[in-house]
Amino acid sequence: MAVPASTPETDMSNDPFHEGERRVQQRVGEVQEADRNSPTIAAHIPAGAIPFLRQQSLLILAVLNEGAMWSLPVVGKAGWMSATRESIHLNLEQTIRPVDKRILNAAEDGQLVGGVVLDFATRRRLRVNGRLERVSDTLMVLTVAEAYPNCPKYITQRALVWSKDAPTHSLVQGELLTQEQRDALGMTDISFIAT
Repeated sequence: MAVPASTPETDMSNDPFHEGERRVQQRVGEVQEADRNSPTIAAHIPAGAIPFLRQQSLLILAVLNEGAMWSLPVVGKAGWMSATRESIHLNLEQTIRPVDKRILNAAEDGQLVGGVVLDFATRRRLRVNGRLERVSDTLMVLTVAEAYPNCPKYITQRALVWSKDAPTHSLVQGELLTQEQRDALGMTDISFIAT
């Protein structure tokens, strides 16, 4: 997930892509496709996506913590997210598991983050980039800089079940993947990477 190319104060009527994105598009021969899709990138949440967000449980956030980018999930009961055209409100009392401290730190810092809300059952997803802030003990707000739908092409349809009792995994750092990590990646068809 990319850090937002603009801020809420930026006029989105011009090119929504920053210089680095344009260079990548040129390198891979996707300039025309990017130009075709650029009108879908808005500085607000589309009206049709507001009810979609209220029904979702999964939000993946890309946050910066101690100089490293992290792609981290937040899972809540349906209704834990509510939205207006300008922002997404995240009710921390309705999360299924505690929110990762790296996300809470990003919110305390008012960090620019990237996010994706994903419904595996319908393969529908919405990207939202903006500023994450903690406004109270029970509420974080993601103020929208960019919002746009993503293509479901590479999403496998499935039903997810969330449990408070699911095992947690400890943070492991290193230069190489362990065999257990390689095995886990070999069995999955989706992963989230923050850059």
